[in-house]
Amino acid sequence: MLHVADPRLVRLIALGKKTTHRFPGHYKPGTNTVTNPKIGPGIVHKVYMKAPFGSDGDPDAEPVLLVTVESVDLDVLCDTTTEDARAEGFASLEAFVEYWNKKWAPKAIAYRAHMYHPVWVVQFTLKEILPAGKKIIDKLEKSKQFKLKKKHMQRRSAG
Repeated sequence: MLHVADPRLVRLIALGKKTTHRFPGHYKPGTNTVTNPKIGPGIVHKVYMKAPFGSDGDPDAEPVLLVTVESVDLDVLCDTTTEDARAEGFASLEAFVEYWNKKWAPKAIAYRAHMYHPVWVVQFTLKEILPAGKKIIDKLEKSKQFKLKKKHMQRRSAG
């Protein structure tokens, strides 16, 4: 099971623009060993939305996507490249770092402060967009803020 915290990331997975997901590695208490996520290559996993948009702790939450995990590796945060950031669905490494800090800095895993912190790198391919995922994507694409941002980006790329 994977969790994403932003409906825009669900859309990027559905479009095939997000094919990698990084999240902090966690140490086993009293050791220097990083625990393995319960995610394995070749296995189909459900993707859920996390709060504030969905399923964080909600046992009745519906999965939004199905993905097939291609690989699971352990890396360190400072090794993240611009190419890695693009596989995460971001236009630049700076955009990825900004997102990472918003998501993880409250949990004391800010990018700059913990550049050598272990992170799990899960690469996957989209298998299926589930009905709950289609609803999230439709709602996002109908939102005024999304339309304005999309229009702005089209103008920037044309100019």
